[in-house]
Amino acid sequence: MSQTPATDTRTTTGDPALSKRIFQADIPGRICLFGDKTDLAGLPVIAATVTCTLTITAKKLDGSRDVVLHSENFPGDLNYCLDDDTQETKLRQYSHPLKYWCAAARLLRPRLTCGFEASVDSRIPIGKGLASSGAVSVALVRALDTLYELGMKKDEIAEMAYDAEHNELGIPCGRMDQYAISHGGVTLIQTGESPSVTPLSVRSLPVVVGDTMEPRPLKTMLTAFRKRLADSDPIVLEGFKKITEYLYAGSEALTRGDLRTVGSLMCQQFEQENLMGAATARLNELCRACCDAGACGAKQLGAGGGGCMVALCDSAEAQQRVAKAIEAVNGKAWILDLVTY
Repeated sequence: MSQTPATDTRTTTGDPALSKRIFQADIPGRICLFGDKTDLAGLPVIAATVTCTLTITAKKLDGSRDVVLHSENFPGDLNYCLDDDTQETKLRQYSHPLKYWCAAARLLRPRLTCGFEASVDSRIPIGKGLASSGAVSVALVRALDTLYELGMKKDEIAEMAYDAEHNELGIPCGRMDQYAISHGGVTLIQTGESPSVTPLSVRSLPVVVGDTMEPRPLKTMLTAFRKRLADSDPIVLEGFKKITEYLYAGSEALTRGDLRTVGSLMCQQFEQENLMGAATARLNELCRACCDAGACGAKQLGAGGGGCMVALCDSAEAQQRVAKAIEAVNGKAWILDLVTY
């Protein structure tokens, strides 16, 4: 089990002149406390950025239109001309692990006065429901906004990252990840066509994320739930309705620091995930183990079908017990807390 230290997500270059040429920052992943897939229907969610981060470093390439992308997590750098619109180049970009960056750069291209170089080193587990792709997308948009002095607000950064993922790449995502990571902290996000973010006053959020060690078919799950929504599946509609009710009750409990009530409401959401067919036997096993070990509550993370779950705790001691309980049933545990900025 491991814990990532709390992170300052501001630009880390101290020299003002240097900060205009080089951007470096740690960007967190996020957990979802309430909602998860409900953003597919434009419904609200409550998310929290946590101490599980990636580091992005970027700089302008003055006098050039070249783009040079590097990841410490995947082999194969990507190099191309910012103005290259050939189908061959686009196919190469959008089949690369850093396709999110290629899509964002393409959308921002008219505002970029020169090329750039960027690299990422991520400690966010990939494909586990912690918004690794959302963090990557927001990271580059933030970097380009800073380097080129675009003057983008947090909502604009989030919407640009969403546009790159959803519209440019055709990924069937909602808006939760991009808005949660762009704003930071615990946020209640209205995810419809006119999204808005309400920060919730929460100082600490001791959680443990548990990996079931089973694959999570994200695209399959999201596509299936979009179809069930389009078909007005009564089980999904009722499930989303109840989850939204738990969300608003959870918002009030979070604001008053009542973690036991928050945890109970998380468990009720997980019951709905089971009824909708999104949970697995392993997710249920890990959630039961966490609650038996003293967690305030537990639920799956993200779309379901595998991947990770999250348990809410009321102390560091409880986090340790819960992490051991996850490992005792052959899961992997991360002890995390809140990141605000």
